Amino acid sequence: MAQNREMILANFQACTGLDDVGEAIFHLEEAQWDLLAAVNRVIPQEAQEIVPDAVAVPNHIPVNNLMEEPMDVAGPINNPFDPYVPPSPPQASPFIEPESARDFSVIRPPMRNLDLDMPDIMPSTSRGSANYYTIKVQSGIIESSYETSESSTVAHLKNLIYQRTNIPPKNQWLTGCRELQQVDDDNILLKSLGIPKELKLRLEDSRSYRARHTATSDESDTPNPMSRTYILNVTHEKKNSKKTYCLPFPGSHTVLQVKNDVYTFTDIPARHQIWSGWPHDTTDTIMLCEANLNLPEHTLTLTSTYDSAASNSASRAKVSKLGADQLNKNDESDASSEEFEDATESLPDDEDQEIFIDEMPSNKLRPLVPPDATDEMAGAINFGEEFTNRYGTAYPAFYPGSLDDAIKDSCLKPARDRKLLAMYIHNDKSVLANVFCTQLLGAESVRGVLSDSFVVWGWDITHPSNKTMFLNSVNRCLGNLAGQNIFCISEDKYPILVILMRNRLNTEIFRIVHGNTGVSELLTCLLEASDVFSHQQSIDLKDEEERAAREMIKVEQDRAYQASLAMDRAKEESKKQQELYEEQERERSQREREEQENMQEAVRQQLENQLPPEPEQGSGDTIIKIRYKLPDGGTIDRRFLAKEKLKYLLDFLTVKGYPSENYKVIAYPKRDLSPFDHQMSLAELKLSPQETLWVEER
Repeated sequence: MAQNREMILANFQACTGLDDVGEAIFHLEEAQWDLLAAVNRVIPQEAQEIVPDAVAVPNHIPVNNLMEEPMDVAGPINNPFDPYVPPSPPQASPFIEPESARDFSVIRPPMRNLDLDMPDIMPSTSRGSANYYTIKVQSGIIESSYETSESSTVAHLKNLIYQRTNIPPKNQWLTGCRELQQVDDDNILLKSLGIPKELKLRLEDSRSYRARHTATSDESDTPNPMSRTYILNVTHEKKNSKKTYCLPFPGSHTVLQVKNDVYTFTDIPARHQIWSGWPHDTTDTIMLCEANLNLPEHTLTLTSTYDSAASNSASRAKVSKLGADQLNKNDESDASSEEFEDATESLPDDEDQEIFIDEMPSNKLRPLVPPDATDEMAGAINFGEEFTNRYGTAYPAFYPGSLDDAIKDSCLKPARDRKLLAMYIHNDKSVLANVFCTQLLGAESVRGVLSDSFVVWGWDITHPSNKTMFLNSVNRCLGNLAGQNIFCISEDKYPILVILMRNRLNTEIFRIVHGNTGVSELLTCLLEASDVFSHQQSIDLKDEEERAAREMIKVEQDRAYQASLAMDRAKEESKKQQELYEEQERERSQREREEQENMQEAVRQQLENQLPPEPEQGSGDTIIKIRYKLPDGGTIDRRFLAKEKLKYLLDFLTVKGYPSENYKVIAYPKRDLSPFDHQMSLAELKLSPQETLWVEER
């Protein structure tokens, strides 16, 4: 059955000229693998009746045996509706030679009764029927034309584009057709979108869009994934509660920008945020439109490194407090608690203390840190001075400040100026103290490494109160875990050299060197720490440079935004001023117009009052009947006495709205009465008893 379908598929492609395997299978499935029905479905009957002028067929291939050899269909046949798996490129028929090697002759086969044994006789003009779309796609300076049936899907069109451009469907941004851009499901049929049969689109590759475009696209009226709004449902899980935020972000936002925005209302810095739910291989620099998020909403879960460490904080604090209390007890106190069994066993009795003191040189009578010191900075300064008094000046210089200040001046500086921190913790009760100071710290090689790459801070924990102060400071600056690690070191391993290093965002203990270490081992440890630190410093330096570049871009963008905002405000203010000026001009014009109208009305009223009454017909006096023909075609009749002046004739027109300044009065024969002496009588002007006057605009 499979071989039979392969034969039908090959015949169908040969008859219709369809190169796309997926589209051919689609039509065969619709026709239930009836070859003739599928061919008639793709090629309308009227198209089959058109006899082509000439069809080129190679001379060496017999017409009746064109399909005797089976079509080699390579690989699995892809589903044409799959928007993300492009179909395999169509395989060339094994019996067709390259075009350059063909010897063509011209035949004229009949077309009305379609012969299925004649595979390659369908003219290409059948593709121009109403059942096909002709889509031109512009990618850069290259324009490609695609023809596909109206029963094809958007996914099929994208797969056709992929075969020529090698741009995967999920990275194709097609602009130029609003209906096509608003499609969320690529399995929708083209004919259901209502797009025209001939269409021109523009193709962009989303993978290179961000690198090539730093400004908004010229086609700002067409939506694209960068302008789409992505809804993130972020569930913030705390120790005893959880809260969900529904946050909209544009597709142009990066993951790091999302984290920084979440920081504004969760108070969790991005470096302490622990996320779950992001797609695989998501980085902080990727944009949301490139992160393959679920649509229309994507669910994420947020926790904090603070919350993960909170469960251990209480127990560590308790252990630290109990450890400090344990140091204040005398050597014969009850040490039954399992938490401090080792620490208690390591404490020497009074006799051992006397032996240690007897073995110390006479110039070590004064402690390095005064007993019951209350100021950590003063104690550290006193440590450096007394250490010099005991052992001389051929030693590393100790930092004159608190542990917190020493960490800030070493580990918390910018990566370029950063150094390692070495905490030398002295204990006069240990027999190794004098040897460690004179033989190890005094070695020239050790002193050189410490001076070049380290900030050295010293403290003396011989007195219990000074040890308690030191442990509290460690807990505060480095965390309870570091304090617990130092607390558990027995006195016979003192003095110790604690090496601190900045690892990404945390200051951590890299190594603790005990007092029974040799010079070579100490030097090896210091050099190893220097190598690790140098590697980490280069990484941090690169991160800081990138961060500084991002901050600079942000500052420039903010500056440009402020400048644009100022320009907009200036334009708005100018617009308001212009509107105010125009309003004032309108009001002034209105006032002037009203004043002029009032003046004209007053003049008209005055002239109307001065007009003599219209004489009655048959009153005995000579009466002249004047008919005024107005510019709009109307007429006005008025009787005047022959002895009345021309002034009254003209004033009457002014009262009717036709002042002599704007209109002239024409009598027959054609003459303008306006220039005549207004004191002349109508009889002197020789007007007939029934006179017609024309009123015309000047």
